[in-house]
Amino acid sequence: MVSLYQSFRENRYFSGLDGLRCIAILGVLFHHSPLLDSFPSFLYRGYLGVDIFFTLSGFLIVTLLLREKERKGRISLKKFYVRKALRILPVYYGILLLLVGLYSLRPDDPDAVVLFQRLPTYLIFLSNWMTTDAPNLSVIWALSSEVQFYLVWPLIEVFVKPPFKFAILGLFTMLNIATSFGFLDPFWTQVYGAGFDRSLEILQTTFTPICFGIFLAHLLHARKTFDAIAPFLANRLTSTVLFSLMAVFVIFSPNSISWGGPFRLMVHIVIFLLLASLLIREDTPVHRVLNQKIFVQLGLLSYGIYLYHMFAYHIVRFFVSKPALGDFGYFLGTLVLGSLLSILLAAISFHVYEKPILSFKKKLSQVS
Repeated sequence: MVSLYQSFRENRYFSGLDGLRCIAILGVLFHHSPLLDSFPSFLYRGYLGVDIFFTLSGFLIVTLLLREKERKGRISLKKFYVRKALRILPVYYGILLLLVGLYSLRPDDPDAVVLFQRLPTYLIFLSNWMTTDAPNLSVIWALSSEVQFYLVWPLIEVFVKPPFKFAILGLFTMLNIATSFGFLDPFWTQVYGAGFDRSLEILQTTFTPICFGIFLAHLLHARKTFDAIAPFLANRLTSTVLFSLMAVFVIFSPNSISWGGPFRLMVHIVIFLLLASLLIREDTPVHRVLNQKIFVQLGLLSYGIYLYHMFAYHIVRFFVSKPALGDFGYFLGTLVLGSLLSILLAAISFHVYEKPILSFKKKLSQVS
């Protein structure tokens, strides 16, 4: 009989994770729709979808690196960076190029001025350190955070010995949590001066879920730690309980959760445990839901949906009349039509533009 650990280590496609991406991107789509003041506060928490994306990224990237090192005796940083570049850069720089071209036709437009002022930070993925954004590019902070992780952590995996590696991970996690709790606000006030703003994305809980994902990758990769945590998470109903617990935190946490603090940290811990339970055992009721074809397909398109959805909402607002439809009709029309247009743009982009480029990524992965 194959053990849970053997099954995990031999698994090359983790069931349920694309469905989890789908839930994350649906939360983001809902969060950026024109929500009404009359809605209950928990409906404003779609931003937690980004925390799910971050935890997944931390786990998947480090797991791939660990398996490559075990299989080949070393990690090829060159191939790693080329693979990530082929996945991330074509769509991202394509959007920037299109925007630069359009705004070059009307350089005196205030939006054009902001874009060209901020363009260097967008080009080098530092927008999560900025206090203002060009129209429809405010969501790029999350991609910038991920790219910074992709650039730095593989170097640590390659060049830093395990004890020091985990010390760095622990220290970085604690610094992020301290920032989230506001303990380091006096330091950031000195850095930013009068421009200090707690809403600055880099000062929120940006990297904590990524750190948790990295930690989970190492926990599950090693037989000893896998066997230590598996008994607590291997029950078929564990993921259902954790999903329910996450819903409880989302619904009953105070409004301050968006700024970090203990409730945001608790959500991160539940996401961490939920992901672990989904990875340890794949025959659960939650997997049956997450593996529905529509969830999987939307999860596969989630990167494109994330990058395009603000533009889709912008376009839809030209055709959805708030005076004619009323507040709720405007919200619903923008959400539904904007989401459908986001998915359509992402699907066209993926099949027409991205897929040919990703074929090089597959070829690279096959080279030993």
